[in-house]
Amino acid sequence: IWLATCFPLATGVMVLGQDSLLLPLVFLLAYLAMKRRREFAAGLALGLGLFRFEILLPFVFVFLLRRRWKVLAGVFAAGAGALGASVAVVGWSGLYNYARALIEVAQSSGKWSSGLEVVTMPSLRGALSAFSGGAIPHSWLFPVAISGSLLLLVCAAWKFGSIAEPERPAFDLQFSFAVIAALLASYHIFSHELTPLIVVAYLVLGYERVMQRDKKLLDRPGAMLLLVFALTMIAGIAVGFRNFSVLFVVLFGFLVWLWEEMPGLERVKLP
Repeated sequence: IWLATCFPLATGVMVLGQDSLLLPLVFLLAYLAMKRRREFAAGLALGLGLFRFEILLPFVFVFLLRRRWKVLAGVFAAGAGALGASVAVVGWSGLYNYARALIEVAQSSGKWSSGLEVVTMPSLRGALSAFSGGAIPHSWLFPVAISGSLLLLVCAAWKFGSIAEPERPAFDLQFSFAVIAALLASYHIFSHELTPLIVVAYLVLGYERVMQRDKKLLDRPGAMLLLVFALTMIAGIAVGFRNFSVLFVVLFGFLVWLWEEMPGLERVKLP
């Protein structure tokens, strides 16, 4: 099941020649550092992923809400190093031109030179664009998308009660919840950038393997949701979803399942 989840993600990245296949390593290093209570190291690891800041910053915002200052210090240190390297390579004029390009992208109404549209994004912004059918003006869509994304991240921070106690059974699922919430809250994201789900899938399957008891693994909802996600990704690559991001529905369903699963987990002893 884990390989089935990884295959369409890795394939999409390699076909498009993107660098988002490095993101799972960033999240894995951060997860391992947090499990060892090395929060500054976790922040440094997250800072290495700032080349995809549209995903990392929403995730780091969860740590800001939880006041994990060591994590934030690590992110700041790594970000400062990356900024210095960028200035050395392209100069301040290069950074200025890059910032202008980002602003133009953010103000775009959705049609891209490559043919991609906002409605295909597996995020809250993409879902709102698809549901509205273009009826909501861009000037209205932006604040609604930002407000909804902030609400998602606030919920993730609220549910991450074991952030300072990684030995608690709920930590893995709460970490997974925060990762998915950050992906859905991203203002600019496409399916090939969902690679952090490679780490999430491994954590979820580890939990489901313990909880299956006398049942088959496929009887567990988390495992089934991963298979649905994999099949949806494959279908999207094969035929394309041009008018609506079906992946958003699947990922939001994953959040709902995690939301319902986590409260009772503290009463369960996991090996």
